[in-house]
Amino acid sequence: MAWANTAACPPQYGLYETDACGRQTLVGCTKSGVVDVAFNGVPSWVRVWFNQGAADNSVSLQYSDAARLYMGEHINPQFDLDYAAWVTTQPPAQSPLLCSDGNG
Repeated sequence: MAWANTAACPPQYGLYETDACGRQTLVGCTKSGVVDVAFNGVPSWVRVWFNQGAADNSVSLQYSDAARLYMGEHINPQFDLDYAAWVTTQPPAQSPLLCSDGNG
């Protein structure tokens, strides 16, 4: 078990700051911890993302490719559903020429 850190946080569980040009910087994670479950020689067969001590005590299972192949339709889709929902909230990419932060 490890506490979630910003660098390893899946994008859909990230906490972001947005600058005046709409660029996002990852500054934290909405999940408080992660457990790697090893199986069949795969160290991160499934990663269990969770919140401890929060009103949202939900878990989300991030499956390795090997786990997905092995389990087929029997996976819990929440991680993928959360990612798909996050993708729909992302702004379109802007040309760097459209927004100047004064450094260029």
